[in-house]
Amino acid sequence: MRVGVIGGGLAGLFSSLNLLYAGCEVDIYEEHDRPGYPKHCTGLVSEQTMKMLGRFANKCSDAFFNKIKLEIPGSGNITLHTSSKIVHLDRVCIEEGLAEAILGLGGRFFWRTKAILGGDSTIVAGGLTTRYDHIVVAEGIRREIFKKVYKGGDSAKKVFGINIVYKARNDLEGINVGFHPTLAPGFFYWIFPISDEEIIVGLGTSEPKTSLRATDVVLKKYGISNAKKIDSYGGWIGEGPILKRQLKKNLTFVGDAFGLQKPLTGGGIYPIVSSFTYKNSNSCSDAIAEIRYGTEKVASILRKQMPIAKVFHSSSFYYILYKIFRNLNGTEIRDDYKLIDYDRHDLSIQRIFLHLPLFLKEIKI
Repeated sequence: MRVGVIGGGLAGLFSSLNLLYAGCEVDIYEEHDRPGYPKHCTGLVSEQTMKMLGRFANKCSDAFFNKIKLEIPGSGNITLHTSSKIVHLDRVCIEEGLAEAILGLGGRFFWRTKAILGGDSTIVAGGLTTRYDHIVVAEGIRREIFKKVYKGGDSAKKVFGINIVYKARNDLEGINVGFHPTLAPGFFYWIFPISDEEIIVGLGTSEPKTSLRATDVVLKKYGISNAKKIDSYGGWIGEGPILKRQLKKNLTFVGDAFGLQKPLTGGGIYPIVSSFTYKNSNSCSDAIAEIRYGTEKVASILRKQMPIAKVFHSSSFYYILYKIFRNLNGTEIRDDYKLIDYDRHDLSIQRIFLHLPLFLKEIKI
């Protein structure tokens, strides 16, 4: 079977690799000139997600954390000591490794090539129309093809995300996350070290024009002075799944194109890799069926997390959170019973309520 993949980001590359393993012939169309660019991803993932990425992540990790401090400025903070590590990955490095592996398996890349659908089974690119047995759409957050196929049905909320890498001596520990309706309206901000001399400051916001000024405020809040900006990148962040089902027989949407982001954090790496839980497909058609099933299953999981995101992102709930954080200021939570899941926020809430006595033992105020 011949499969055309529109989009050479992480979702397109990971899909292509799994299809090649199953014996598909794969062509990848990407409008940019190399894998991993333009950069846009913060790159924080759970240790479990790193393991699912396998060898492609092992050489691309540069920082490990086991502590997250959640705060509301002017109110208080709560520190969570995680039972497993959170990893910062260099996503460019991962995508370069995936592209190399794809070439080694016979996949073909068409770089600097904007591709569109000519129909359910054809791709138009570079003035040529090519017919495929199946088409995988991995076009990212823009969802241009999605909106044409599903007649404008992109209702998912988006915020603008920015990351700035600074060279600055620091004594930061762990990942610091803050919620504030002015600094990061509709989302949150973050700051964490990737070495003793480099930090990443970022945020998501419903007001992109204020993002640079807000990151400066976060820097000052943490006492970081004489910081030298060495890189910046970003883009739109989606907040959760759009559809429950893959509705077109010859088209499969993956990653951001299907709306697969964790609603609370906007993270897209976990939803991509967890869509591929089957590694032993007997045929190309089996692999396609498994990808379709995997994306639908992950979308179902992510939908359960949307109410949690609403509580933390909505200004309507901000003052409730403000009071909670003020009353719990300085609280330390040690997850010795492994109740907290960095990816499955829905499971975390469920486990905490089911095992409340154990959870209360882990809280030190």
